[in-house]
Amino acid sequence: ATSPPPPPDEATNETTTTLLRRIVQRLQSAIYAEPMNDHPDPEHADAKYHPRRRLRVGLIGGDIPIFPPIATLLSTGAGFLGWYISSQRQRFLLPILEGKVTSAVLEIITAATGTKQGGAKETSATTTTNSMVTALPVIRALVSAAMIGFTGRMAKSCTKELNRSGTTPDFQPVSKLCDTGPFAHRRNSMYLGVLIMSSGLGVAFDSAWLLYSAFGLGLYLDRIVIPAEERFLEEELGDEYKDYCRRVPRWFRFF
Repeated sequence: ATSPPPPPDEATNETTTTLLRRIVQRLQSAIYAEPMNDHPDPEHADAKYHPRRRLRVGLIGGDIPIFPPIATLLSTGAGFLGWYISSQRQRFLLPILEGKVTSAVLEIITAATGTKQGGAKETSATTTTNSMVTALPVIRALVSAAMIGFTGRMAKSCTKELNRSGTTPDFQPVSKLCDTGPFAHRRNSMYLGVLIMSSGLGVAFDSAWLLYSAFGLGLYLDRIVIPAEERFLEEELGDEYKDYCRRVPRWFRFF
């Protein structure tokens, strides 16, 4: 005789435990990128043509220490944490407006009138600067919205080109090279959008802490993540990718 099925509560608990175990196993040996597997045999669905050509995420033994989207969240959180611990916002827009803008306005007034700076002109420059300081929240909102909006358009354009080329915007699997659209001008257009968005948060909150965290994220991507990706793509795509690297810069023509 067959044993009776477990009660619903026990079955649910077992399913939840199994799911959590799989999630933990996945995080412990997370595959960051791998070749496309088109094996027709479902019994070999997990088999890879190039089992060594994988990038894995892991602080110990991983090719990529931290998954880039997680690194983005951590860097932003680190910026807010620095702000909280120091109890200092470290505003950078206000000092710029109060100092350099006043000098710039004075120079413009002097150039326009052809006379040396006087008390009235200094008063006019100070008034102009004060008006800009008063409008600083609006300026911050407009600039940060433009930066974040640019990131959204960049992501949309990159995703469209990746799908059109027959590959995917996801981190796995890798199948083809996309060198059209934004990728015709720089190899890491999506990462550039992420950095612009992170900097946009610094502008939105007028906090240098968030700019520091965005700079740290840029170093992590440029020095650790992207080199690992390039080695993987060079192995997977060969001369096609090498030629692409010669034609298109990682970020900009001068960098």
